[in-house]
Amino acid sequence: MAKLRFSALELVQKRQKVEVNPPSNLISDYFGENAYGLKQMRLSLSPNFYEKVKYAIRKGKKIDIDTAEAIASAVKTWALNKGVTHYTH
Repeated sequence: MAKLRFSALELVQKRQKVEVNPPSNLISDYFGENAYGLKQMRLSLSPNFYEKVKYAIRKGKKIDIDTAEAIASAVKTWALNKGVTHYTH
């Protein structure tokens, strides 16, 4: 078992480093930019659906199927506009 562990560690140490270049030195400048939240909903849903979602969140209620479909469509469009290659919901 120990040999297997050391072999795994050796393999990891041989891998080439991945360089990460953040868009800013401040994480707060880009944190959550790829998260679909209320701000994105306000911009992409009709006012009627947006209000239904806000109400459901505030009151802990379920949303109806039409609202769910509108959200799913809006999220998909938003994600595709951001260049996603895979999408599930």
